[in-house]
This record gives sequence, C-alpha cells and structure tokens, in this order.
Amino acid sequence: VVLNDQFSAGGSEEELHAGDDDFLDSADNKRRQINNDYKERNKDINTLVLVQFPDEKKYDLEVKTKVKQVHDYLVNELGQREDQIATWMSGEHRNIESISKNNSKVNYLLMKQAVSTGWDAPRAKILVKLRLNTSHDFTIQTIGRIRRMPERHHYNDELLDNSYVYSNDSKYVYDIIKSGAGAGITQMGLHSSIPTDIFNVQS
Repeated sequence: VVLNDQFSAGGSEEELHAGDDDFLDSADNKRRQINNDYKERNKDINTLVLVQFPDEKKYDLEVKTKVKQVHDYLVNELGQREDQIATWMSGEHRNIESISKNNSKVNYLLMKQAVSTGWDAPRAKILVKLRLNTSHDFTIQTIGRIRRMPERHHYNDELLDNSYVYSNDSKYVYDIIKSGAGAGITQMGLHSSIPTDIFNVQS
C-alpha cells in the first residue's frame, strides 16, 4: 500500500494537511495512470476509486455536507458524469448495479465505512479518506478491498501491483502505519504528534 505518493520527499505537516481538493486530484491522476497502463496491455479494466466516510449517526450532518462537496468537486472540477459516480450510503444506493464488473463505467464510489464488507469490486485500487472537523473512530478495514487484483494475478508492474491511499487525516495515516497495513509505503507526511520510534528502517 502506497500512501500519499504525491509528496515529492517525505512530506511536511503542512503538506499532509492540504485541502481535500489536492488529495482528490492526486487520486484521480493515479486512476488515469493505472487505466492507461491497463489499456497498453489491452485490458478492459476501469479502476475504481473508493471515497470513504464514517458511519456514526452523530456525524451525519457533517458527512452529508462532505459527501456533497466531494460529489460537486468530482463533477465540476474533475469532469465526472453523474453515471460515473456511485453512492452507497444508508438508504441511498445509486449507480451500483454493475460496480463489480471490471469494465464498469463507474469511476468513483462514495461509501460509508459500514459497507466495507458485503460487496466485491477487485478493480478498486485507490482509497481516499478525507479529514473531518470532528474526531471520530475509523477502521482501516477497507484497505483490504484495494489490495486485490482485478484478474486475480499480479502483472509484474509496480503501478498495477500496488494499491494507493490518499488521506489528509493525520490520525488515519498514523493508524495505517502503526498497524503495518502500509508496509509498502515509500513516501509520506506525518503529523508532528506521531512518534518517530514506530519505524524500524533498514537500508
């Protein structure tokens, strides 16, 4: 799992706390790069980006606002059509009928944490977790969903064989690193409160 690879070197705290737009832009750039690689291999596979939100009811108002902001940015700034964005929230399922197919036209799935199980889309390679203003618990379970291969085998290609996480939530970043889920991380930005002794780096 490669975390926040838009940072050119290490990444400062300021970079890690950039606005949502920067992380969505990075995720979309990676999606396009992966799709281009698939096309060069004559593979009919469309990469899926997961944008995940917490499911606790007490955050419903803030999450609803954030979901609308993300949706509007995808449409107005990244040029996504309505039929290229799926939503899987409590009581709202939109454009999910063919989401599991490798060649589905859906590029983005806006989802709550609770639906990290019970669905299958091996073409998902990118996960976006954006910072909220309120503190909340968030698991890293969904990372397992982006570590699979759409054709159940590796390609001997670093771009296609890795999965990617983009997050400006420093606690979430820390949890990924601490759990070992980000063992493949090569570049990252860390909040100043994260202890440096969690790493054991050998050259």
